[in-house]
Amino acid sequence: MNVAAVAVLMDAGATKFLAHSPSSRELLKSATLLGSLQVNVLIEGEEGVGKTTLAKEILQDFEILDLSRVQKKEHQNLHSKPILLKEFESLQHDETFLSWLKRYDGRIVATSKTPIHSALVDDIFGVVLFVAPLREREEDVEVLKGLFIQQAKDFFGLDENLKVDIKKSRIDLNKNAKSLKKSIFLHLFQQQLSPQEFLNVVENFLLGQLSGEDDYKKLLYLFDAPIIKAAMHKQKSQLKAAKMLGINRNTLRKKIHEVKRYL
Repeated sequence: MNVAAVAVLMDAGATKFLAHSPSSRELLKSATLLGSLQVNVLIEGEEGVGKTTLAKEILQDFEILDLSRVQKKEHQNLHSKPILLKEFESLQHDETFLSWLKRYDGRIVATSKTPIHSALVDDIFGVVLFVAPLREREEDVEVLKGLFIQQAKDFFGLDENLKVDIKKSRIDLNKNAKSLKKSIFLHLFQQQLSPQEFLNVVENFLLGQLSGEDDYKKLLYLFDAPIIKAAMHKQKSQLKAAKMLGINRNTLRKKIHEVKRYL
């Protein structure tokens, strides 16, 4: 059985997952049903989509088993207890472990970042769930954005009524909920920086970049690119942006050409 849906983290320690898109609600129903059935489940999906969170909806009182514990042979001491097996993609070719897993007398729910294609795997797992990436679930992204914005406000001690407008281009979904949360926290961190705090951040960053000769020239794009991009965003034309920056249009064009890969 393959179910396409998205399970998304409410926060770093959440045991519940959000279900606001139609398919994620279907996945929640499936997980609830599987919680009462003695069947092994394999959950596939990209990093950060909520595979572990979903697994915790299915299992109760379980032992977490991952690659490092298997390498230490700790799995050999387990008997009957339900197992949450993480990083299964790293273990799919370990025939000795797979043979042990097939004989294990307890329930197994495993997670994998990649699809698993193996006849032995088919023998172990009765159900395969697919957790779709957040980029395919806009409803869940919007709800997660609200949750992470609230968490960021609490973390930074910001006004509850502060209006937060994050452009879609600033939202990072490459690692799903993980990168989404990071991008929102970075946005609010940047928004409430004082000039001195900004200078401190830049100084600390540059300390790790200075390494040889002509570093001033090599690193000048770190200043030129963002100020040109900000001016163009505000003025929408090179002529007006040049006037805002106090340089002539030809100079602006030259600088745009020099830093175009960063714009």
